[in-house]
Amino acid sequence: MNVPALPVKGQGFGNSPQRQQQFIADTARFVAWMKQVAMSMDFKAGTRGWCYILEDHHVITKPEFDTAESILSDIKRGLLWKGKGSRSDGPPLPPECTLPVDFFAEDASREIHGTEAFDYADVDDEATWILDDVVESQVRSYLPRGLSQWDTQKHFVVMVVEKVDLRELFRPVCAFYGVPLTNGRGWSDIHSRAQLLRLLKAADDNGQRPVVLVAGDLDPGGHKITDGLRHNLRQVNNVSFSDGFELNGYDTNRIIVDRFGLNMSQVQAMRLPWTNNLLTGAPRVKCTDGKYRTGIGLDNPLHPDHDKAYVQDYLRVHGARKVEANALVVRPRQARRMARDAILRYVNIHALRAHRHKVATARRQLRNALVVAMKQRAA
Repeated sequence: MNVPALPVKGQGFGNSPQRQQQFIADTARFVAWMKQVAMSMDFKAGTRGWCYILEDHHVITKPEFDTAESILSDIKRGLLWKGKGSRSDGPPLPPECTLPVDFFAEDASREIHGTEAFDYADVDDEATWILDDVVESQVRSYLPRGLSQWDTQKHFVVMVVEKVDLRELFRPVCAFYGVPLTNGRGWSDIHSRAQLLRLLKAADDNGQRPVVLVAGDLDPGGHKITDGLRHNLRQVNNVSFSDGFELNGYDTNRIIVDRFGLNMSQVQAMRLPWTNNLLTGAPRVKCTDGKYRTGIGLDNPLHPDHDKAYVQDYLRVHGARKVEANALVVRPRQARRMARDAILRYVNIHALRAHRHKVATARRQLRNALVVAMKQRAA
């Protein structure tokens, strides 16, 4: 299938019937192409990650990222764009021009819990499914108390990423090595920081040196992530938990923080694209003259952080440009190798294999015990 052009935003509403039909046809081809590309991927990308995929296929260039994100949002919502300045949406897009909202990877922190989940099989089919799938799934996930993989390791490893695209990309690698993975974007959440620090302190108390592997953008903020992460965790090192667990002012200097990406050598080896600005996440910035402005990057003397050492150090080395970690979605093999290599700096693979052999033995014993138990119950 040929790579289609990005639909032109604004052509679908308020134009002649011929232009609207052309817009719908272009959008349908574009959506079909995206579905085809997604079938070749073993992870979901967020809207920003899809911009890098589009760029990699020469559909868009870096200055068109914001427009592309807006178009993807319309395709996700299934509504035609009515035009700049309008406060209402246009008519719905036809089904062939839309994508399911869960086609894209998104932050799961606002997931809705507690909804009803219905079983659609009849009783006999449900019984077969429970025996074949549910029981077997329980056996495969059985982990006896006292048989932690970390008890055989010198380090306890957690991976923290800044982007949802990286979380989806690194999930299978972390799952294979049993490494907890979290999206650390938005460290204002006290609960998530406290839960992470609890994991690290508990491991330290158990004799494993805690390690946090960090991956994020190549930008000024990335260069101070080590001190920043420890500082964010230190702010919650006196909280308590309802089950009695206490952090007791845990010394966060005990934590090894290893920023394994992105760095310049990785960017060059994978030929990742640069973004020619140092804009931050804040849409409006209070400048040094007291006025609020948009579009002010760290390279602008009006930015309040411009003169800070970490910004000036970065500017001297890299200039007024950055590489977003989302760009790794177009290099999944190299990116996952990068994550694997970081993990194996701290995880002893021989000890891990020995642990898995013990777990496999325990699960065989459980499977045999279940057969005996079911026969006894049937009798």
